[in-house]
This record gives sequence, structure tokens and C-alpha cells, in this order.
Amino acid sequence: FSPRVESQASCLGLYNRYHALRNESRGDWFTLVADSGKVLGISSAVHVEGKRFQVDGFCHESYAGMFGELIQTAISWCSDQGATQIIARLSSMDEEKQSLFESVGFHEQRLDGTFEHGNQKVDAVVYLLG
Repeated sequence: FSPRVESQASCLGLYNRYHALRNESRGDWFTLVADSGKVLGISSAVHVEGKRFQVDGFCHESYAGMFGELIQTAISWCSDQGATQIIARLSSMDEEKQSLFESVGFHEQRLDGTFEHGNQKVDAVVYLLG
């Protein structure tokens, strides 16, 4: 649920999508929270099929250094579910996010369709952990 690709009209709309992951037993989501209680980032893990899972995440730019810990929480959840393959599907234009995923052990695999929102189409790239 990337806010770079699909605009979010409200935090509640985003929350409902993450909440559905957990409620429908399709995955789970995790937060990076400041001492003040403010949410600084969110990561998610989704069961794709078989032993294949997909993770994603984002955090406030001032806390980008915490991205590894945040996404590792999602990766650990996948491992606890018996994952043998963990992927991330990223925008080909989001070099910053690609770099963050590479820093925690993902590497680029292949193009995988597009992200679409309205009239905007952006190539999607699959990254594989390991």
C-alpha cells in the first residue's frame, strides 16, 4: 500500500487496509513508534502462496536509519510462518527504497508488471531476500 504510488486520503483508510491483512489471516503489519507514541513507520508481511511471502515498509525520512529494524520485523514474521522465499515488489522509480531493501539483503530479480493508479503506470521490480 505505497503512498508514493497510490494517494491516501486519510490515515484511517490506510489503517483499514493493514487491519484487513491481520483480520483475514493474509499477513500482519508492524509499526515503528517514537517514545512520544507517534508512528514513524509501518512494515507489512503478506502470504503470497505456498511458502512465498512479500514484505513492504516505509518510514519517516528522518528515521530512515531505522528501516532495517522495521523491515526485519516483517521478515522475521515470515520466517516464523515457514517462508522459504521472501520478496519485495518495488517501484522501478523509487531508487531510495530499492537501496533500503538492498541494505537488508534483498537483490533485484526481474520486472513484474506495473503499479497503476489512475492514469499513472510505473514498472514494478521484484526483489528477493538472500
